[in-house]
Amino acid sequence: MRKQTGESYDVFYARGGWQYDRDEELLFLVCRILQPLRLRPGFKLLELGCGMGFHAGLLHQLGFRVTALDSSASAIQHAQTCSPGPHFINIDAHEFLATAPSDRFDVVFARGMSWFHHDLTGLQAGSANVPEEMRAIFRTLRPGGCFLLQLRTDFSGNVDSTTGIIHHTWSDMVRFLRAYGRLLLLTDWQGLPLCDEQTARHYAGNVLAAVERNS
Repeated sequence: MRKQTGESYDVFYARGGWQYDRDEELLFLVCRILQPLRLRPGFKLLELGCGMGFHAGLLHQLGFRVTALDSSASAIQHAQTCSPGPHFINIDAHEFLATAPSDRFDVVFARGMSWFHHDLTGLQAGSANVPEEMRAIFRTLRPGGCFLLQLRTDFSGNVDSTTGIIHHTWSDMVRFLRAYGRLLLLTDWQGLPLCDEQTARHYAGNVLAAVERNS
């Protein structure tokens, strides 16, 4: 199912939202994220923009203590019904992060979150102030904890004229991520290391990144 241009997330989620293959997504989480980063059961994980709670539910099943947020009431209602275990909160991520205790989480996971599809500098009017939000994210991480970002991009630098989504270049992504800590992981969704601009543009895949909070 696809989200229609201009459709609210509440409406989209109410009619079913995105559909996933459970086994494929479980394998992805284990092989592309948890094992490479040595993330262990028992870690406290915060998911930003969790939607209908599918991945939060899988992470809970894998042994993580999951708190998951979304501003869509219909999404959280579905999540609470269909994915018991995680602590789901119907709240805007900015509002939550502004008051969240410091050094609380081992992992913060942003999967396809709209903030990161737009301007990363915080200078574009009408966009989230991503540097401010990133500082709040890293404040909630314990020292040595990591921020995970999973995002669609073709690394072209182009802007979609219909949605305003920016396909960030490899250089822009690396510069942005390294401003907040040590870059632990930078691959496409198939696990291909994205070592330079040419590789990223050639495969034009997507990006999976992890940044460690400095002590």
